[in-house]
Amino acid sequence: MRTRITAAGLCGVASYGALLVQCARGVPPQSRWPVTGSHESASLEHLLEAERASRSQAPWKAVVQVTMRDPKSGKVVDGRGGISVSAGRAVRVVLLGPAGLTLFDAWVTPARWRVAVPPADIVRRGDADDPIDLPVAFLRWWFFTPLEGTVFASRAIPGGAQWLMRDRGAVIDLSSGACSAGRLLHATRRARGHVETVEECRSDAAPRPGDFVRYTDLSNGLKIELALESVADASPESEAFTDPDAARGGT
Repeated sequence: MRTRITAAGLCGVASYGALLVQCARGVPPQSRWPVTGSHESASLEHLLEAERASRSQAPWKAVVQVTMRDPKSGKVVDGRGGISVSAGRAVRVVLLGPAGLTLFDAWVTPARWRVAVPPADIVRRGDADDPIDLPVAFLRWWFFTPLEGTVFASRAIPGGAQWLMRDRGAVIDLSSGACSAGRLLHATRRARGHVETVEECRSDAAPRPGDFVRYTDLSNGLKIELALESVADASPESEAFTDPDAARGGT
């Protein structure tokens, strides 16, 4: 079942989370990877550093087209949403469904987070903890410490490179390549039995209309696809990065 909707007036709150769906690839045992020479290892390390440096550091906001697939009902909802990003400071993602009703509202900072799913009457909060059933840890990694981790294996692949990394308690399989817009990044993150996959296709270091991202939580089947519809010229308003409960007098 698919519901088609449009909703206007979303420029106030927006972010480029970017989340894309593919089958999870198992982490290849390091012993099966070819042993790279020092020259190739240095080249792959330089390529990874270039990918890390290319992540946008300037605050930005965008309007996105959204497709969400509910793993329990199988229902597919198309809508629009907004994203605001301040690298290292905060991310706010608001996704709207039919009649402009909020489907998902996430506010994540390095130290605190709040996730609301109004249709299910769910509002949860936390601090530095990373809940196993919500993409808080993933958002923190993707936006605050993008592509970070200690590399323990790397190799060249057709059109790009692949790295296996450890980041605290997570194992990350990251690869680069080409896509329809230009630059492709694909990451599978595994932590405490929780598996999340994201694929990002972008044309430049800074977000541009037409960039897209697809995300899947392979542990529960939730899938979200976002495509940048427009990117604002101005930086996000400071309210976009404020605790949503603060304005309501919450804690």
